[in-house]
Amino acid sequence: RLCSGWVHNPTICHRVVAEHLDGFKLPPGVLISHYIDDIMVQGETQEVVSAVLPRLIEHMKAHGWEINPAKVQGPSQLKFLGIMWNKGEREIVQKARDKIIAFAVPHTKKDVQKFICLFGYWRNHIPHLGQILQPMYQVTRKKEEFTWGESQQRVFELAKEAIQQAVSLGKMMSGPVELQVSAVNDYANWSLWQKQGRVRKPLGF
Repeated sequence: RLCSGWVHNPTICHRVVAEHLDGFKLPPGVLISHYIDDIMVQGETQEVVSAVLPRLIEHMKAHGWEINPAKVQGPSQLKFLGIMWNKGEREIVQKARDKIIAFAVPHTKKDVQKFICLFGYWRNHIPHLGQILQPMYQVTRKKEEFTWGESQQRVFELAKEAIQQAVSLGKMMSGPVELQVSAVNDYANWSLWQKQGRVRKPLGF
């Protein structure tokens, strides 16, 4: 048992859970991800995951862990690390979209920085986001005076449209992946794709 409130508790807990999960034998096609004491099980079908879950629970209980049934999510959709997972694909949570859409027009450099930071992890879901936001990055430069005109407002609105059109990202499976790179003026864009069955799925932008 760890002392309550100790700063290193999360790190120690994450390592111990990882060690105990290493001893669990997974069937082919099943993937386990974890962060501290949160565990996510993914598989090709609900039946496969349902067969693994009871075994995993017993395995962790044998190592002294307790499972709270009220916190079990799924089977097809769950929230893990602030990300919505829907049938194995990562989606932007609606709360994150709404926060960006509702952001007021910036009046200072700090406001612009806050708006850019809201995209955070979600930038992987939006093609060419870095290029879209480039004019806003220029506004935040220390040597530049803060100015907000038609061009900045247009980019601000375009970024809000982009978050509404963000795509779901597939999980990387075994097999080849396709990296696409393009250059426009001084900016390079990339996207990662993988053909899974008959469908070509995006893995990141």
